[in-house]
Amino acid sequence: MKEIKELTEADPDQKVRVDSLFTAAQQRLAVLKESVNIKRNGGTVSLAHLDESKSAMDKCRTIIKDIIHYEDDDIDQKSANLDNSSFITTLFIVISALLSLIITAYFYFRLRADFLKRLALEKSLVEKDEGIARRLNLVQQITNRIAAGDYNVKAEDIEEDDLGAIAKSVNRMSKSLKKSFDQLKDNDWLHMGYADLYTGLVGNKTERLLTTDAIKGLVNYIGAITGAIYIFNEEKLERSGCYGLDPKTQLYFLPGEGYVGQVFVDKELKVVNNIRTEDYLVSFASGKINVPHLIFVPIVSADQVLGVLEIGHGQPFTEIEITFLTECARQLGIAIASAKVVPKSRHFWRKHRFNRRNYCHNMLNLRI
Repeated sequence: MKEIKELTEADPDQKVRVDSLFTAAQQRLAVLKESVNIKRNGGTVSLAHLDESKSAMDKCRTIIKDIIHYEDDDIDQKSANLDNSSFITTLFIVISALLSLIITAYFYFRLRADFLKRLALEKSLVEKDEGIARRLNLVQQITNRIAAGDYNVKAEDIEEDDLGAIAKSVNRMSKSLKKSFDQLKDNDWLHMGYADLYTGLVGNKTERLLTTDAIKGLVNYIGAITGAIYIFNEEKLERSGCYGLDPKTQLYFLPGEGYVGQVFVDKELKVVNNIRTEDYLVSFASGKINVPHLIFVPIVSADQVLGVLEIGHGQPFTEIEITFLTECARQLGIAIASAKVVPKSRHFWRKHRFNRRNYCHNMLNLRI
């Protein structure tokens, strides 16, 4: 009934019929419930109850027939409208075909005129061929270097003539190719990183194992020094997975406490550069190393912050690395949210099976 109400919400007439059907169904169920109670108490269901139940059921059938008839009429009306639209569409296609023929003829004569003009220009260019050949050889040498992969080459001797325009175009082409190949390289780097992250997130892992594998992969992939993932549990941000951090470092942060807590509250990425040597050091067997650059990325899923990703790097973070870590944090949010749901689902199904066994046992005792 709820689904029928949702389907007929936009139709006032059908809504009235559905409401009537709901009322009749409630009446039918009420009569049945009363009859069941009479039988349980050892009584006999009267003919009046049966007639009332039959009347309610007949009323439901009548309303359902009215609903079906109304929908059939509506479908017929829509089919008629569709036929009219098909005719208009056919007429529009014919008119469009005629217009396309006219446009084609127009452009044919125009292109023919342009072709004749080009023939005249070609004759004039042949006369200048000998003077242009030498400079074309220079341009050819530049393009050969570009073809060999040297995109930093540039034509320096550019004059204000046709060949000078070609040289400028070659320079623009070289610059554009360098930019395009750099973008392709960055995209390949991003996709490989995403693939490595997705591979680490696959599987029925616990929250701690998931974050440990993820932070290890992220730190190694971007060549960072340290990393940590803080998950919000029980009103505090708990360090769930880390890489390269001193075990004595702070394990918990409250919302708003430090950069971790502040990024969690603000839901905004934060990059900290040029940290002083004495402020952030990582110890290892041979001594200590400075971590001058940090990034804090909120881990968000369904507009809810689940934690914070922290990465420490020896070099300033590039735009491509920031883009990569932002997307990785989003994917981590989805994976962590799923990891949190799995234990709850298992608990629900255990409780459901337990309640079902108790229900069956109680029903068996009632029958006995």
